[in-house]
Amino acid sequence: MRRWPTTTSGLAVPPTELGFGVVEFRRGLTTNHHQYWNRRVYDREVHTSLFRNLVSHVFTLDREEHDNLHGAYSPPKMPKLDSIINLLDGYVDLHGHLDVVREKKTNEVYQVGAASWEAIRGGIRP
Repeated sequence: MRRWPTTTSGLAVPPTELGFGVVEFRRGLTTNHHQYWNRRVYDREVHTSLFRNLVSHVFTLDREEHDNLHGAYSPPKMPKLDSIINLLDGYVDLHGHLDVVREKKTNEVYQVGAASWEAIRGGIRP
């Protein structure tokens, strides 16, 4: 099994760049792939959980394709803290908030406002 490839900045390469096709959601036939897995590693801190569940890091795949992906690759290494913070800051700068996929109801998205993100960000020790 190969480790998931990353960019020079330490961010995981999207599955679409590795030949895995994103599809439209179909109940029972598709699943959501979190580009940054495994959940227990990212759910220890609020900022890493937000990073993992950012809409741009969650991809809808056919079940079989998702199984193949996890069979071929081990999880990517967690990016460095500054890469995580910079990406989330950039998303807020672009959109005015964070769009986050719910962990348990993965077809629902909620928003974390810029002020809330700043409060979370302020509590992070670099």
